[in-house]
Amino acid sequence: MRRKQFSKLVILFVLALSNLIPHVSLAQGNLEFNQVRLFELEGDTPIPGNFHQIVDSIQFTVPQGKVLKIEFARTNWRSNGISTNIQPHVPPDGTNRRGYIYVNEVMISPAVQSGRPIIGDFPIWLPSGTYKLTLSGAGDNSFSTNWKGMVSAIEFNVSP
Repeated sequence: MRRKQFSKLVILFVLALSNLIPHVSLAQGNLEFNQVRLFELEGDTPIPGNFHQIVDSIQFTVPQGKVLKIEFARTNWRSNGISTNIQPHVPPDGTNRRGYIYVNEVMISPAVQSGRPIIGDFPIWLPSGTYKLTLSGAGDNSFSTNWKGMVSAIEFNVSP
């Protein structure tokens, strides 16, 4: 008789515990899609020369209760009718043109090392807060360069 009562108590305890586990595992919150955000930057290197110059900067906010997942960042340039849109940071004319995108002074866009593009570590998760996107570019010694940058991100609501 006592065994049956003990078995019933164990079964009730396991059932009660199994009902609590799903609620405990949600403590970090769920992500719910909110919107796609696209940030575009553009500007000209004001002084011809092979050194980095900030050409555009914008400030944005990730609202409270949301997170932003940066999926992709890229730059391209145009000068004297030549434009690169396919290979970031690898100029077809052998110049040293290089463009970079930063979030709060941390580079997130692809860079070049030994002539080969290095893709950044994506995704990048940003919690709620205010951030600054900056586009910088190094132009040609002969003329200024027009730079464009794009950052593609997904904003999520964080629900308990």
